[in-house]
Amino acid sequence: MDLSLFAYPSGESERVSEVLRELELLGLAGIGVAESTGKLAPFLLGKGGRGMVFLGLVDEACVAVKVARTDAAVPTMEQEATHLRKANTVNVGPKLFNHSTHIIVMEYVEGETLAEFITTKSRIEIAEIVEQVLDQAHLLDKIHLDHGQLSNSSDHVIISPRGKPCIIDYSHSSQQRKPRNVTAFTSYLIRTILRERRNDPTLLTLLKQYKEKQDETSYAMLKETVTRLISLLE
Repeated sequence: MDLSLFAYPSGESERVSEVLRELELLGLAGIGVAESTGKLAPFLLGKGGRGMVFLGLVDEACVAVKVARTDAAVPTMEQEATHLRKANTVNVGPKLFNHSTHIIVMEYVEGETLAEFITTKSRIEIAEIVEQVLDQAHLLDKIHLDHGQLSNSSDHVIISPRGKPCIIDYSHSSQQRKPRNVTAFTSYLIRTILRERRNDPTLLTLLKQYKEKQDETSYAMLKETVTRLISLLE
């Protein structure tokens, strides 16, 4: 089997061996396998700028295994694991199971991306999901954890078959900068499904108020306005 993806993009055998040792210490029962360019290779769920995500198995349950890229600006998974654990304290994000220097083992979130969801579902279904994502974003704001990528939420929110959204990928999150999760996600909505309402004075005023205060009153007013505008879409 070709295991070079565990050391992407360098393919260094020493790094592959290190990752295999860490996988064993983390209690992985196995890794999904797929055929790639005529060879068997680890089953790749996704590729990002800082990590490669594979399908794994722990106690007969599927998990997502994120392995740090060899060329990543942040060489380890320690900080991302810390931020994911923080998000989990308010029941946001994939559940963190374990981690090591180069690996995060977390809940495997199956479903469609937000970008896929908003192109196929009704405005009422979209409004319901948006409300849930806004609530999760507000919880992150309250614990002072900025996700960092919700201004482009297309691939950072996964909707399960049961209709539950999950904010994924905490590789760019921070507890140092001011959190702007609700405002970033709302800005994403304004650029996509609410683009015809991008100059709505009420929406822009409420967005500014929440950005300044981040309190429950300004949040409730902003959420009500956003979901109402979505439900009124043609």
